[in-house]
Amino acid sequence: MEPILSGTRVAIFIDAENILIESEKAGMNFQLSTIIDRIREEGQIAIAAAYGDWTIDPLYKYLEQFRQVELHQVSTNKRGKNTADIMLAVDALEIVLLDHAPDIVVLLTGDRDFVPLVRKLKRYGKPVFGIGVKGSTNRDLREACNTFLYIDEILTYKEAGLQQSRISGFHLLVRAASILERQGQVPFGSSTRALMQQLDSTFDPVRLGFDSFKSFVLAADEERFILLREPANGTGDFAIVPGNVSPDPGYTHRTSDDDYEEANVAYRYDTPEAARDAYRQILLTRKNLPLLPWEIRKNLVNDLWEVFQEIGEKGLSVFEMNNKMRQFAFKNTLEVPDLAIIKIIHTLNIAHCFEHDGKIDYFTDRALPLSPVVDVDTALDNMNALYVRGISLGEPNAPLIEEGLALMLFDDVTDDTLDLTRSLLKFIKLQWDPSMPTVKQLESRA
Repeated sequence: MEPILSGTRVAIFIDAENILIESEKAGMNFQLSTIIDRIREEGQIAIAAAYGDWTIDPLYKYLEQFRQVELHQVSTNKRGKNTADIMLAVDALEIVLLDHAPDIVVLLTGDRDFVPLVRKLKRYGKPVFGIGVKGSTNRDLREACNTFLYIDEILTYKEAGLQQSRISGFHLLVRAASILERQGQVPFGSSTRALMQQLDSTFDPVRLGFDSFKSFVLAADEERFILLREPANGTGDFAIVPGNVSPDPGYTHRTSDDDYEEANVAYRYDTPEAARDAYRQILLTRKNLPLLPWEIRKNLVNDLWEVFQEIGEKGLSVFEMNNKMRQFAFKNTLEVPDLAIIKIIHTLNIAHCFEHDGKIDYFTDRALPLSPVVDVDTALDNMNALYVRGISLGEPNAPLIEEGLALMLFDDVTDDTLDLTRSLLKFIKLQWDPSMPTVKQLESRA
C-alpha cells in the first residue's frame, strides 16, 4: 500500500459476527486493540463502528473489547439474518458522501456479500483496506480491496515486536560478555548482568517476557547467541561465552575442545545437494547465519535500496534498516526470522556497501545514518561473496563446489547462476578491501 500521510482520516466498519465467529473457529486469541493499533498506522481514526447481535455467543463474550468502538445492536433471526450487513453498508456509503468524508475505509470482514460495497466505495474514490481471518476470507473480497491483511498476521506481528526486543536484549548480553572478556575477566552471570544494566539502564528480563535473568540467558544459549557454562559441581555462578552475533564484526565464536569436537561433523560434498546442505550448515553453526532463499534475500535488499533512493542523502541507521526490512517482510507475508534480517544488514555492512569504515558498533552507533556507496546489484554480489568467504573461514577444508554453491546462493543450477558463482569465487580470491574490483567489473574484463 502507498504511504499515507499522518493527516489521513480513517473510518472502520466491523462485521462482528463474521470476524469473531471465524476467529474462534481458527482458535485465535482475538484482540481488537492490536488490530486498531495496526489501523492507526494508516491514519487518524475518525469513526469506528461494529455491527452484530451482541446478545449471542460468541459476540457477547467480546463486549468489553468493543467498548472502544461504536456498537450497533442488530438482532438476528432467519428472516433478517443479513440486517447487520445492510446497516453496515448503508452507514459506510453515507459517511463517504459527507463533506468531511474519511480518506480511507477499513472493513473487518471476510464475507463475499461486501464485494459490491467495496466496488462502490472505490467508485467514490475511497481506497478500501480489508482485514479478515486467513482461511475463511472470500477470494473475491480480498481481490476487490486495495489492500487486504489477515488478523492472524497482525496478531503475530505484535508478538514479533516482543521477539525483536528479546533479540536486542541478546545482543546486549553478547556485548557485555565481550567487554568483560576484553578486560581479562570471566563473564560470570552476576558481573555480566551488572554491566548490561550499566550499558542500558532500561534492561529488564521480565519486560522481555522472562521470569529471571537465568531464564533469559538460557534462551540466549538456545538461540546460539552465547554458550552457557554451568559450574561443574552445581554451585557458584554460571559463565557466559559470547557467540557469533556480536557488535564487533571481527569477533569470532570461540568454543572449548569439547564444543569443537561436537561441531566438527563430517560434511558430505559428493552431490551438489549434499554440498549445498553442508555449506548452509557451516554458515549456521560456525557463523550463526541462517541463509534465506535467494528471492527473499534479493527482494529485501532491493526494497532497502529503493528506500535509500527515496530519502536521498539522509541515509538510514542500522535500527531503521532493520525496521524497513521487517515491514517489507510483513507486508509481503514473508516468513523471515529477525536474526536473518540482522545478519543481512551485518553482512552488507562488513561487505563495504555503506559509507563508513565497516567497524560500526550496533549499539552505540545504531542511530548513525548510513548511505550506500554501491548499487543494489553490487551489494547483492558483495553479500553473496561474503557468504562464500564465510564458508572458507568457518570450515577451511571445505571444497568449494560450483554447483553446490549455486544451489546454496541462488536455489538453482543454470548457466547464469554457474557463471555468477564462478565470478564470485574469483572475487573472493582477491584481497578484501574497499578498493577491490566488483564482480561486475571482473565480468567486464573477461
